[in-house]
Amino acid sequence: MSETRWGAIHLSLVEWRIQIIGFEESGNLVSLNDPHAQWKHKRTRMARLARRITELKMTLDDFRQSLTATVPPAGLTLALAGLWWDAKGDWTRAHESAQQDEGIEGSWVHAYLHRKEGDQDNAAYWYGRAGKPVCREPLDEEWVNIVKDLLG
Repeated sequence: MSETRWGAIHLSLVEWRIQIIGFEESGNLVSLNDPHAQWKHKRTRMARLARRITELKMTLDDFRQSLTATVPPAGLTLALAGLWWDAKGDWTRAHESAQQDEGIEGSWVHAYLHRKEGDQDNAAYWYGRAGKPVCREPLDEEWVNIVKDLLG
């Protein structure tokens, strides 16, 4: 098997995914979205790239202003999309977004959503997965703090 070198990044905001393309020594293109590619490396790189897209320095005010739209802004992480849907009053979509992010950020939003729902035991589990203490502040303050943290 030849070594893969990272050569290009393809962003498809229409399909809401990031495809990382590498070049084999032979010059062939390799898509790391291929199930036989290097999964762990791909997932780490994709998470970092998704975070960088969001780090185009969207502010909390920008995020709040985006709530007038019918869909979340392009490039939001799944965790931030979950908070966006939550602010729109759609707990189910918020939960689905948070659940798709299996990392720390998704777990944190997942915890917040279950706390908001009133399921304290489930919330405590997700806070633990996120490496966060169970939150005791008002829900609206926690929402703001999570958004600020995830926006950088």
